[in-house]
Amino acid sequence: MEYGDRINNQLGPELCAFYEKTFLVQSAQKAMYDRFFTNTKTLPQKSTEEIIFRKYIDPSELYFGALNTNVAITGNDTAAGERTLVTAPADAYKSFILPEGSSGDSKQSMQYVEVSATVFPIGDWMPETEEINLLHPVYTTTEAVRQMGSLGGTIIDAFYRDQLSYGAGHVVSTPTVLVSDAAFTASLNSMYMKLMLSGAEPVSSILSSHGDYGTVPVDTMYIMVLHPVLGNEMRERNASFVPIEEYAAGVTKIDGEIGKIGQFRVIQNAAAELTDIGGGEYTGEIFCMGADHSSQVALRGKNRTEVIFQALGSGGIADPLKRKGTLGWKTWLGAKTLFPERLGKITAKAAF
Repeated sequence: MEYGDRINNQLGPELCAFYEKTFLVQSAQKAMYDRFFTNTKTLPQKSTEEIIFRKYIDPSELYFGALNTNVAITGNDTAAGERTLVTAPADAYKSFILPEGSSGDSKQSMQYVEVSATVFPIGDWMPETEEINLLHPVYTTTEAVRQMGSLGGTIIDAFYRDQLSYGAGHVVSTPTVLVSDAAFTASLNSMYMKLMLSGAEPVSSILSSHGDYGTVPVDTMYIMVLHPVLGNEMRERNASFVPIEEYAAGVTKIDGEIGKIGQFRVIQNAAAELTDIGGGEYTGEIFCMGADHSSQVALRGKNRTEVIFQALGSGGIADPLKRKGTLGWKTWLGAKTLFPERLGKITAKAAF
């Protein structure tokens, strides 16, 4: 069967693999946010639609409690398992000195927090009729798969974007401040301090953009993701912005990266939230993140997304004259921000 042929017969395994690859490549180009959900779990089998993610509470925070002054800076809820870097007070070690002939009192206990996420199927399909198959001058399966991949990638990327928006632990709402203003740069530095004092490590790897599951290393920094409209305002007018063209040789660039500002690499994504407030002004959400803040049932990888072909007549007695067929796709989604203290969100403005 030739490239671009129509679904008028059952497809062989080679052509099915080709169409699945076409869908995955197209959808992977649109889906970007899932690449930052680096904690992954397998899809639960014969269990429940709820998947459980477990995170352990740092015993240093349990022990020192109110002595941790960094809590006031970050605003983290340590009782809920949100981490904050702990500075031990002077002479803290003295409480751990063992008396002669004694094991002393226990100072530590293991505690954890469980967070659940709903796992659900998502997908779409389009009809294939005998008339489309025989008479339509431009219809091909290949183009249909590309279009489904484009829409599917857009919907999937929006799902992961929303999870980041709902899960952010540090939220700064400054819709009247331009991303080119010094005030924005100051709030960005404050966000960096909150992430750092929350134990958020700079991002050193993200999931591969390839349809196959895997990670790729990147040069270590915190990550910022924003809409291209905000990115343009920042690049053209913020004096602290360093364009990607000025990077040192050998820096591993991330898809959509345009430069850096402060401690953050700046990534553009057209799926980022943007609101037209009139008069040539736009507000948008900007995600600021460290490493390993969110978990997911891995979207990418072998057999994670299916492209499904139902040939003309596959409906049996419901289609006795072989007049209808379908082409569709489906996958399973499930994601949750486990460490909201490692994720921030700033609302800011751009103007033309």
